[in-house]
Amino acid sequence: MTATSVAPVTNFPKRRSALLDFAPCVGLLAVGLIGLTVASLARSSENGQYVIIAAPWADLGQTIGVVAAADGGLLEIGGLSNVVIAASTRPDFPASARAAGAWLVFPSPRVAGCIGALAEGTGQ
Repeated sequence: MTATSVAPVTNFPKRRSALLDFAPCVGLLAVGLIGLTVASLARSSENGQYVIIAAPWADLGQTIGVVAAADGGLLEIGGLSNVVIAASTRPDFPASARAAGAWLVFPSPRVAGCIGALAEGTGQ
């Protein structure tokens, strides 16, 4: 048997970055999140209830303070200390809450409280 030497192949095509493979997914995710945000913020506030999101480091007392400073009432506490659902009849409540320190204020996606339970058919 004779041994033959084989030259290594060095002219492989360059592989593009693996991160570029995820670009379409990231683009679709961004478009979807922007669409959901616009749909949430464009919703009318006919029920007078708003989701208030304060700074991520805000505790519950600070978040409730934002609602009180904007002359609103607390309806529900969210899963995080910086998220609450508030109610107000003032048409300028979202602007007042932002001026008081809220990062985001948008209409509540559902009616909260006792009235909401009755409207959804779960109340007694």
